[in-house]
Amino acid sequence: MQKTDRVYGLEPIYSNTSKVLILGTFPSEISRQKKEYYANKTNRFWKVIGSVFNAQKPLDTYADRLKILRDNDVALWDMISSCVINGSSDKSIRDPKFNDLKRVLENSQIELIVFNGKTIFEKYGDNFRGLNINYVVLQSTSSANGHFDADVWKDTLLSARNSAITTDRL
Repeated sequence: MQKTDRVYGLEPIYSNTSKVLILGTFPSEISRQKKEYYANKTNRFWKVIGSVFNAQKPLDTYADRLKILRDNDVALWDMISSCVINGSSDKSIRDPKFNDLKRVLENSQIELIVFNGKTIFEKYGDNFRGLNINYVVLQSTSSANGHFDADVWKDTLLSARNSAITTDRL
């Protein structure tokens, strides 16, 4: 039986000094329950972020996770603000409503959007054309992605931090 209730995503994590926006699709069921991005322990996201920014300790608490993002001028949000979804399956998303990225872009120093997943960008990326901002599309950090390469994420984020990255524009 398909669920028909509309569910809502999370608020963006950013500051006025954020330079990179990592954009996912929509929070998993666990993330929505905990009200924390990438709360599913099988997702590689926080391990990658810890590695990229040389975390001195594991990012075990959500406060630690948010701090490392803010300390490194990284913002976090999702493409979709609300939708009808079965559990956590992006493939089951119906009737998506999209976040207004201008809300973050106009109140920060975002120079680059990193899309967390090729499939989501191919499916929903056209909704963000015309923003006149650089972007890259990386492999999803989801544990369901068997071809994930943490080094690609690390190289991209470190290059972006040093403004030495080749990108496309939305």
